[in-house]
Amino acid sequence: MSDERQRPRPPELRTAVLILSFIPFLIKSVSYLLVGGYTPAIIFSLLVTLVLWGVRRGGAARRLAIRTWAIAIVLWALARIGIYVMFALTGISEAAIEIHLTPGYLVLNAAWLVIGAYLFRTASRPAI
Repeated sequence: MSDERQRPRPPELRTAVLILSFIPFLIKSVSYLLVGGYTPAIIFSLLVTLVLWGVRRGGAARRLAIRTWAIAIVLWALARIGIYVMFALTGISEAAIEIHLTPGYLVLNAAWLVIGAYLFRTASRPAI
């Protein structure tokens, strides 16, 4: 017998990206829960459950789950960029919104676009 133990395989980049993509939504859900808003937490829980179910099931269900999550991320980022462009082009002044529309806001949304595109492209690769 060999005393060599198999070292656990480090997680794939795609796995890490998928898990990390949930964290901002988790934080937002918890912040809404703290002020009494249950709807974002319920929606987040349902989405994560569906994605994780699809990933565990494998095959076409895994591809569908990851691609659906990736499309949701891309749509979220595009909507936020659209809001930014709308306020920049129309000159509408709303102080509560303007404090959030910073260059960092655009960088964050560009990152969401890249993450969503990466997950979508890699969804058809072998299991996570």
